[in-house]
Amino acid sequence: MDARQLFLLKLNNVDVGEGRSRKQKKKKRSHFSNAFTYATQRRSFHVALCLSVGCFFFELVRISINIALPFITEPVASTYPTSTKQQAWQFWEKSLILVAYYVACILSTPLSVYFNNRKGPKFFLMFSSATTSLLCIFLPTVSQCVQFMFGTLRIFTLPAFIKILGNWIPISDRRKAYTMIVIAFSASHIIGSPIVSCISSSFRSIGGWAIAYYCIAIFGFTWMAFLVMTVTSNPEKCQTIERKEKLVLLKTLETEQKVWQEIHGNDDQVLISWKTAFLSPLGLISFLKSVAILCTIRCYEIYLPVLNFQLRQCVSIGILIGIMDGAPMLFHLLGFFTLTILSSKLNRTTTEQQACRDLEFFSFVGSLSIAVSVALLPLLPCDQLLWYFISISFGLFLGSCISQGNLKIFFFHINLPEIQAQLFYELSLAESATVILLLAFSLAQSFASQTVSQAVAVCIPISMVIISGLITFIWKSKNGYAIL
Repeated sequence: MDARQLFLLKLNNVDVGEGRSRKQKKKKRSHFSNAFTYATQRRSFHVALCLSVGCFFFELVRISINIALPFITEPVASTYPTSTKQQAWQFWEKSLILVAYYVACILSTPLSVYFNNRKGPKFFLMFSSATTSLLCIFLPTVSQCVQFMFGTLRIFTLPAFIKILGNWIPISDRRKAYTMIVIAFSASHIIGSPIVSCISSSFRSIGGWAIAYYCIAIFGFTWMAFLVMTVTSNPEKCQTIERKEKLVLLKTLETEQKVWQEIHGNDDQVLISWKTAFLSPLGLISFLKSVAILCTIRCYEIYLPVLNFQLRQCVSIGILIGIMDGAPMLFHLLGFFTLTILSSKLNRTTTEQQACRDLEFFSFVGSLSIAVSVALLPLLPCDQLLWYFISISFGLFLGSCISQGNLKIFFFHINLPEIQAQLFYELSLAESATVILLLAFSLAQSFASQTVSQAVAVCIPISMVIISGLITFIWKSKNGYAIL
């Protein structure tokens, strides 16, 4: 069995030092209110809440450009004499602005890991939030350059988030922290999209999209103040944490390192080499599978600006457009909780291998639903966009089981260099594929015939899911177990 599989099996059976017996757990359940009060008073809960709010802020900055793009490109696009050239220019210009964000994520990943190893994670979170808020204020003067900076700052926060979460959240509480982050991520779409869309359309004559970014900047500075008061880089530097909680956190870090060293012996090079994630067959296949799934999800994000452009031709109420943008993420959140309950029941009632196979099947069906839903967008006329929202919501409802796969494994074991390296390079390759797909679709949509552009739009997401399914099937047929 691969080292990564062995590590996960061992770590799940290791005591991390909380020292809670079954009788104590039953007493905790009978006094739920006391347990909730105790949990909210712990320093680790405050840190998880602060990071969840930060996730909400950075995701809101990322998705706001999709809503603001139609308003940003209006003045320049109006100089074109014909509507066809105007529409093509708008779509191509939007694509270039989006590409600038993802290109920055690709180029900045190695630098983010390098600098975070030499500076504290809290420093980078403060720097990124302050700089992002300032850029939101100066956004009306530049667009592509600012998006490049947004992407750079967003990727710089990833290692900082990982370090703080790994140091502050014990293994037994990471499921709760993971749920908080998923809720914050979805809330940025569900709540943020209607607000930004409403502000952008309501104050259109005086630059409504700029006012929306000013509001985001104020929120960013407020979160930075919350970060300064709440978070330290590790529990040892915190003066207000209880001694019992600090011992639990230090025991968690010690346990993870002990299990990892037990697997690899005294080979210290394994802990610092990113090649570990790719040299083994399991690491390589899991890498390709994750990239295929991530690219399928990114297809939805790529088509979102196109969807906004079509919606504004059919719907005149700005807040309604924002609500329709956020509706799929509401179903995604519902799907996340549904699949969480389902996975826990499968783990209790069936064997581990059977539960893994069932979740793998749900993951494939969900990702295929996403692909089919995204592929329907260029084929539907404007008056049938409601069917698109129904299909994409259903697809994200099923596809939320992807959250139960690799991303959850990464989150539960984020202190391990191999897991961190694989996460960073999977995201980098996914960003690269996003740039390629976005440019290909933009070129086809702007300069090719309608038949070619529709063929490209339909084939890209479906082919991604088929490749992912083939990789999984081949691996399981040869090795007998699913890819984690």
